[in-house]
Amino acid sequence: MKILSKQFAELATAWTNWNEFSKARFKLTAQYLLILFLVLNVFTFSVWGILQYNESRYQEKVQVHWQKKSIVFPDSSLQIIQVQQVSRPLITKEEILDWQHAFLQNLKRQILWLEAVLLIFAGFCSYWLAGKNLQPIKKKMEHERQFLSDVGHELKNPLAAIQTTLEVAKTQKSWKKTELDEVFSDLLQEIKRLTKLTDDLLFLEKPAQKSREILDLDEILKNVQKTLKSFARERGIKIKISRKNQLPIRGNRSDLTKLFFNLVHNAIKFSDPPHPVQIKISGKTVSIENIGKTISPKFRGKIFQRFTKQENSRDFQTGGNGLGLAIVKKIADAHHAQISFTSEKGKTIFQVKFP
Repeated sequence: MKILSKQFAELATAWTNWNEFSKARFKLTAQYLLILFLVLNVFTFSVWGILQYNESRYQEKVQVHWQKKSIVFPDSSLQIIQVQQVSRPLITKEEILDWQHAFLQNLKRQILWLEAVLLIFAGFCSYWLAGKNLQPIKKKMEHERQFLSDVGHELKNPLAAIQTTLEVAKTQKSWKKTELDEVFSDLLQEIKRLTKLTDDLLFLEKPAQKSREILDLDEILKNVQKTLKSFARERGIKIKISRKNQLPIRGNRSDLTKLFFNLVHNAIKFSDPPHPVQIKISGKTVSIENIGKTISPKFRGKIFQRFTKQENSRDFQTGGNGLGLAIVKKIADAHHAQISFTSEKGKTIFQVKFP
């Protein structure tokens, strides 16, 4: 029943999103068509005015030309003599004017038909163009909805744990020191989790830092190794660094430290003791290798997306909040670096290649 309810909710959300997108698309299409309709009408009325003007001018010219053919001016007299036509001319003046008028009317009808065809064609083009222009907005809206849903889910667990702990503490009348230590430890752990989640979300939302300097990869990775030394020791794992033809890079020190911290931290979390985490520097490429849990195939396509975690990494100590690799991808993109990974036969390798 819960599965059906969830599917129905997802379907209702998708239908609502589609309706909002369709309404915006039709509205934008109507605006495009209205603008085109006004432009075409201005053009059509301008053409009609020109044709009407030319029609009246043509009628005047025909009248003048016909009079010149019907009268003569003798050289020795000012008297106008009407020429008697012996036979009816092949074409009369009225027929010429009627043909010219019929031609212009037919031309106007063709312009109207052309305008109608153009409006229909423009309607399809406007609908396609509106959809194309709205697609980034649609994706952003879907991303924001998914983001809020994921954030709500991630915040729900630690808040619920804190609430439960406080409610239990409220009912206790006497506490032992060990019990108090355990309660404070649980609360502190959940608060740390909320703090880390907030910091990571703020980092992902803010623009990338633009300050750059010449950096030594070995120096950055040694600092990361020093920071994570105690965490690796707790898990019975060593961090080894090797170098070959190392080259300096240009980047932001704090961001790159965060990038390699997340990658090495992940490698430690998913390593099986006593296998060490191998960090290899070659030129401007850094490879981080660990032996242990591999990445599930169904997660490989979305591993750099926010809140992506495997089923076996849900707890705080090993799983984190699912934002680490999203941060790594953001920093790598800001530095125009290529990041890739392979994970098979118990070995996982992340590689960062700087330009």
